Amino acid sequence: MYFMKKVIRKIGDFIQRHAFLSFFIALCILFAIILIGNKMRVQDVEVLDQSVVQKTVETMRVSDRQYTELSGKIEKEGVITIIAHVPGIVHNIYVVGGQVVSVGQKIAYISETYSGGNTAAVGYEIAARQSQTQDETFDKKIGIIDDQRDDVRKTNDLEATIARKQYTIQKRNTELEFDITKLQQKQAAIGAARYAPVSPFNGVVDRVFVSRGDTVNVGERIAVVNANDQSMRLAVNISSSLASVVDVLQPSIISVDGQEIEILPQNISRGVADDQSYVVTYNVDQKYAELFTNNEYVGVSMPIEAQPSVDEVLIPLDAVRLMNDGTIVFVVEDGIARAKNVVSGEVVGGFIFVEGDISSDDDIILNRNVFDGDQVVVAKE
Repeated sequence: MYFMKKVIRKIGDFIQRHAFLSFFIALCILFAIILIGNKMRVQDVEVLDQSVVQKTVETMRVSDRQYTELSGKIEKEGVITIIAHVPGIVHNIYVVGGQVVSVGQKIAYISETYSGGNTAAVGYEIAARQSQTQDETFDKKIGIIDDQRDDVRKTNDLEATIARKQYTIQKRNTELEFDITKLQQKQAAIGAARYAPVSPFNGVVDRVFVSRGDTVNVGERIAVVNANDQSMRLAVNISSSLASVVDVLQPSIISVDGQEIEILPQNISRGVADDQSYVVTYNVDQKYAELFTNNEYVGVSMPIEAQPSVDEVLIPLDAVRLMNDGTIVFVVEDGIARAKNVVSGEVVGGFIFVEGDISSDDDIILNRNVFDGDQVVVAKE
């Protein structure tokens, strides 16, 4: 203890006698501490960089099964949405959701007034009564005309001939009047039926969209009716170039509500609207009917042929990099990303044909943040 006090006293005396020299020594000590600290921090950073130099990448092989992501339209046959054909007021609803209905059964009644009347119904009533009158009097009218014609003397003089012809014309006009009356009744019935939509087949009411007293316009939904016998199909529009490489022998995959449904195509045909497009059609099992709604669009993963061409290979567009000196793809070789020059060809959906030194066993890198010489590790599936 005495020794430490003596040393401190001597240091204090030295600082008092040599103040400038003491300051310089202290400054050198501080500089040395900073230098040593920086050296240690650089070493830590270098160690950290070495620990993150490897990049995790996703890869694919030409021999792997590849899928192109498309969308298709669900079409349910035997499902109909009943709409309003006339504007008006919903005077009555005759069904509820879940109710079994038969063909021709009334779904709703639309009126022009809140009291329930409409001119079409009155027009039909008038036409029906006129038709009934025609039914009751037609035979009598025809009989009277025939009797009058028969009463004309049976001679070949001009007056008798003209008289018989006149009765023939009168009979024809009476028959025409009868036919027109029947057509007017049918026309009035069609006009009245627009106010009273019915079920077109035997089935079940899926949903009712209106209530009594609602005002509806033309085209507004009233109800949806599902037929007892239904079929469901999926239609996917694809380009002609994609049609040449899709694999129709392998199932496509529909992903819906966490389920993956595998289905094989039933038909591939030229599109109606465009000669350069095709439609791939699938029949979807009715056990999945509750997962889909009519005219809904769903995602479809369609398989691509693994090796559709001898000279070219088909790879995802994400794997191709356009550089100043050409087109390259990166492959994994012993944990290192290596660039390979290729010649790009036709683009097919999300894929592209390329020619180059690419084998079926090459791990082609799909990530776009990789450069030649990078250390990489393939992500586990």
